[in-house]
Amino acid sequence: MCVGSAHSSIRGHLEPLGSHKEPEGKVFAMDGWPASPADFFKDFVQKSRPVLFRGAAKQMKAFKLWTDDYLSSKYGNELVEVEEGKKEYRDLGMWAEKFGSFLRKYQGKERKDRYSGNFYSVSAVPVAMRHEYELPPIVDCPAFLANRRGGMRQINHWFSSGGTSSVLHHDNFENINCLLDGEKDLIFINRSYSEDFLHWDHSDNHHHSKIDCDRVDLKRFPNFKDMPWWDAHMERGDCLYIPISWYHHVKSHPGANKRNYAMNLWWEMDVQNDKQAILNGCKDAPKQPRLASQVRFTREQFPDPREVLRDDL
Repeated sequence: MCVGSAHSSIRGHLEPLGSHKEPEGKVFAMDGWPASPADFFKDFVQKSRPVLFRGAAKQMKAFKLWTDDYLSSKYGNELVEVEEGKKEYRDLGMWAEKFGSFLRKYQGKERKDRYSGNFYSVSAVPVAMRHEYELPPIVDCPAFLANRRGGMRQINHWFSSGGTSSVLHHDNFENINCLLDGEKDLIFINRSYSEDFLHWDHSDNHHHSKIDCDRVDLKRFPNFKDMPWWDAHMERGDCLYIPISWYHHVKSHPGANKRNYAMNLWWEMDVQNDKQAILNGCKDAPKQPRLASQVRFTREQFPDPREVLRDDL
């Protein structure tokens, strides 16, 4: 048998990540939020257990309010960061752009757009918008908001016309992602594996697996041939908890509004040392939603006005 035939017989070779075997199962899902921050911590954070909260974002003010027309008319002059390409490749260009300009161009309908809509925005949520976005109630308690590790770190949006594909990576923060529009599919790999086992790229600005998630070369990266994985599918209005250090790959799809728009919240905590403060002080759900504008985020990176596209001035 020729070498090419042997390689082509490997299940999932040169196919998308997850084609190599069936998932171990789906990420646990529940309707809405847990009853309290303490319940969320005890059942999921402490156990490092991903969970999908079905429909949890539908009660948020921004879910219905933040249409493209509304965002453009009210916040069009705010700056957002934009990354080139729909497939994540961290050596491609990045720039700052007025939100209104991004909203005109991201669906590829602007003739003067040099990138023809082949880009997406991942950016700190403009401060001016934060009074219209509620913090998920399951993290609204003192030990989540501020602690020795830093508490609330960043609040970002992920905005595209869909069709995006991320690298396989992990975050050094706890993460809740709420989907305001479109759909997402995620592949999860347990954080127990080492970066080197997952064929890590440690070079500057990368820090992710070297695999091409859309076409995994199982000859070059053999550790993925039997890699266990879990599946998660997000629909409009769902929120997803991604525990710190869990590896994940994300594909985004457009919805009826031809966009994919998500908000994610990163925070840090010391699970062991903060445990009693949370279990004792966060037993009840907040009576009123806390706005993102009322939260101090400690590790934010905002768009640099010096990096605005010349044709966006």
